[in-house]
Amino acid sequence: MPSKGHVQGTSLLQDLFEREPAGRFALGHIFRTAQAYPGLADGFAADEVGYWRCDLADDDRLTWTDKVYELFGFPAGSPIERERAVARYKDHSRGVLERVRTFAIKRKCGFILDAAIEPAGLGNQWIRIIAFPVIRDDQVVALHGQKRAL
Repeated sequence: MPSKGHVQGTSLLQDLFEREPAGRFALGHIFRTAQAYPGLADGFAADEVGYWRCDLADDDRLTWTDKVYELFGFPAGSPIERERAVARYKDHSRGVLERVRTFAIKRKCGFILDAAIEPAGLGNQWIRIIAFPVIRDDQVVALHGQKRAL
């Protein structure tokens, strides 16, 4: 029987990490899954998890729920360019984010990333990102998933 949190048909492809100066790691796990992850937010209150989508086919257009805006320190509902959002990641986390994202898009995989961000006026914060590809005609056209504070 699979352990709790294990997804049938999922395989880990690669781990990527980078140490921040204070010693904590930005850690990314890249995985291939044959199905959507059931119960993605199980065990968390609805207001603890934010959902997001990045439309690659539409110039990386971001769609966020209010919780993701809150995590990043942006006003809810405001238009956000991906570059502005990525600028909130600490340098070491930004590097891992870009590597796991690029790999995941190229290989049509999902990823999990623990990363440090600096929301405006809120200091350092660690978040967990879970991302899944949206595939059409054998091409990744979007990434979507959840983000939550750690």
